[in-house]
Amino acid sequence: MNELDMIGEVNADEPRAGTPRLATARERLMATIAHEPPALEHKRKHRKVRVASWTTVGVAAAAAAVVALVGAPTPSGPTPSGPTPSGPTPSGPAPVNAAFVLNQAADQAIHQKDEPIHPGQYRYVSEHISAVGMGLNGPKTVFAWREHDVETTWVPYDQSGTWTKDMRQVGPFEVLVDDGATPQDKAAMTSHYPHGRLIGRCGDFFSPDKDSNPCGRPFDDKQLTSAMIATIPRDPHKLLTDKYLGTNAGPALSRTITWLRSGLVPGDLRAAIYRALAMVPGIEITDNVANLDGHRGVAFGADTAGYRTDIVIDPATGQYIGFREVDDGTLGMPKGTVHDSSSMVTGVVDKVGQVPGH
Repeated sequence: MNELDMIGEVNADEPRAGTPRLATARERLMATIAHEPPALEHKRKHRKVRVASWTTVGVAAAAAAVVALVGAPTPSGPTPSGPTPSGPTPSGPAPVNAAFVLNQAADQAIHQKDEPIHPGQYRYVSEHISAVGMGLNGPKTVFAWREHDVETTWVPYDQSGTWTKDMRQVGPFEVLVDDGATPQDKAAMTSHYPHGRLIGRCGDFFSPDKDSNPCGRPFDDKQLTSAMIATIPRDPHKLLTDKYLGTNAGPALSRTITWLRSGLVPGDLRAAIYRALAMVPGIEITDNVANLDGHRGVAFGADTAGYRTDIVIDPATGQYIGFREVDDGTLGMPKGTVHDSSSMVTGVVDKVGQVPGH
């Protein structure tokens, strides 16, 4: 089965995006892309775009082909300006000890009370995402572009009810590199993550079938509910086991980001996570004045292959601000380019489609 066959399978008889057929096709397509012959590498190779839910260009194309929209209105209110798209990351004053600041953030998080939510209301979680896609021919980047998206989720007070997720692109694509790119390379730019509205009970936007039990599904990093989050230990030492964060800096930061991007992690767990990260070797303060979408905090990062992963936290409140991935220059992008990033805003509203303060 080739990639087109897989995309065709995703399209077949699927009334909405987010079905097990889509998930299975995604997995097989990713596996196929990973084992393509070198001669075809430049056609489909695409760097990780999102920590939690973005995949490769080919996978995103499959998802875009089947997404079912149920009338996605654009939420009112100002559009975030977005994280810094490119260029070297700024440097603040001389960094202090990362463990000290993480523990300081934990002290604040444990005392911070989340905004109360009442029956009939919704938890509002909105991310402004800046993501870079890349087309590679061997080790060379022949085409790269940036896309800005806003992904907003309305989580009902009763989380066993219907959740709503809106996804929309903000502004045009920005071409960053065009060095001998073919029309096929450039076509990948529009094969992006699907846009529109998804709905799902218990936050399950990718149900296996209509008869599934979305509220009884197992723990899922990418579709967390408060019930799942309640099962995560609040003991920092237990969080350092391989079942949770582990002690490898890169994966520990990545999983932390995935959890916090849900917008549902309460202060006591944020505090435990920060204390756990303070004990992970290799996590350092990379920027004392990191700025994501106008929100300033401290960036804690670790190097992995090809880029550095930063999580940005406000130590004064213990609040999660967002994340960014900074290129190390080995794949053809200027060293220090902010590759992918996300900033998050949360609140409580009275109805789906509403923005806090409006």
